[in-house]
Amino acid sequence: MNLATLQRAIENAPTAPAANPAIRGWWLYGGNPLYICAHCAARIMARGCSLGSCQPVWTDQPAPSAWCALCTTQRLALEFSRELRDALTPEQMTDVVVLNQTPRFKDHGCCATHNYCDANVVMADAFETVVGREPVLPCDGAESDQIDADSALMDEAWTLARAAGFEVRS
Repeated sequence: MNLATLQRAIENAPTAPAANPAIRGWWLYGGNPLYICAHCAARIMARGCSLGSCQPVWTDQPAPSAWCALCTTQRLALEFSRELRDALTPEQMTDVVVLNQTPRFKDHGCCATHNYCDANVVMADAFETVVGREPVLPCDGAESDQIDADSALMDEAWTLARAAGFEVRS
């Protein structure tokens, strides 16, 4: 189960409990620590922590950044989709969605958006809009933890947007 799948499962929880600040914090997902906001943590708790390997790890350490791994993934996917639809014509977007379903793109992890624009630049712009700063990239010479976190967020948002045909709903 990837992060986008986890997010969809949480969104489809039978109830949407009120956010409880006492349960926000670090969670282990597939062995990787994620910072989850109180709202998303409440949704995970409502599902009995039975979503794959997502389990709470209570620490007093602050989040490495101001974003929740689950909420921000959807917001970034939504903004990326919006900016991509602004950059491409409706015909180009239709072509992208159709091509992404073909084995040439689907089986190789490629995205047809690159046929029409530098979609990495579109994602970087969307990232800056949502997160409030530019993504840290390997070419920046920064610490690998932030590069890994930013790359994972962009990859998951891209996966979510692509799976939804770049029509992500908020």
